[in-house]
Amino acid sequence: MKLLLSWLALLMIAVVLPVLFVRLVPWPARWNWRALLAIFGAWLAFSWYITAIHCPLAYAEAERRGDANPRAGCDNNNLGPLIFLGWLLPAIAVGVWDNSRSSKRAQS
Repeated sequence: MKLLLSWLALLMIAVVLPVLFVRLVPWPARWNWRALLAIFGAWLAFSWYITAIHCPLAYAEAERRGDANPRAGCDNNNLGPLIFLGWLLPAIAVGVWDNSRSSKRAQS
C-alpha cells in the first residue's frame, strides 16, 4: 500500500505540480519562462522524491516480501532513465494544459 501511495505521489509531482506552478505563480511574467521553470522544478522534485523516498520504500517492500535481490527494482538501469527523462511528463502536462487554455481562449 505504501508503494502504491508512493507511485501516486510521483504522478502528482510529475503532472499536478508543474501545472499548479504555471497557473498560480505570477513570476516570471512571461508564460514561456514560467513553464520552463515549472518543468525544471518538477524534474528536480521528481528526481529527489525517487532517490530519497520512493527507492528506499521499494527496497523495504522487496525485503519484506523476501526477494532474492531487493535492490533490483531501483538499480541504475531503472533509476537512470527515470531521472534522465523526469522532465518529459511535466512537459507533457504543461503542454496539454496550455493547449486546453489556448483552445478555450480561441472559442470565446
